[in-house]
Amino acid sequence: MKLCIPFSLNIKTASFALLLFFHFLFVLSQEQIGRPPIINYSYEDYGGAPINWWILEGDNGIMYFANTQGVLEFDGVTWNLIRIGSNQGIRCLAKNSEGTIFLGSGNDFGYLEINEKGEYNYQSLKDKVPEEHRTFAEVWEVDYFEG
Repeated sequence: MKLCIPFSLNIKTASFALLLFFHFLFVLSQEQIGRPPIINYSYEDYGGAPINWWILEGDNGIMYFANTQGVLEFDGVTWNLIRIGSNQGIRCLAKNSEGTIFLGSGNDFGYLEINEKGEYNYQSLKDKVPEEHRTFAEVWEVDYFEG
């Protein structure tokens, strides 16, 4: 016995399957709302060392990264490496209520200040430490006192 399916039912089934296929194709091709695009950068892209130790967002919305070669500054498009005079890797960052960025590195700690050109310069605070306590290793955490 041969089963006969009416021609109109086959067209309906095929049309429904095709419609379903294109619907899912359309849905899958859409950008998902609420999920920002993720971009991975290599150390060749940002011009620093491959290791970043700390991340901080500045008051201006710019991201700062404690990198083994200095402080990386990223505005969402451009990377800038702020070199620190001691040539030690930066290990930590902190920001006070005025937006000043403090950092700790190998055998040094201090803060970044903006010069007349709008560029950051590093100011060490190590000279504020008594002479007998100035020899230390890595500074893994910095904090500040407001008062």
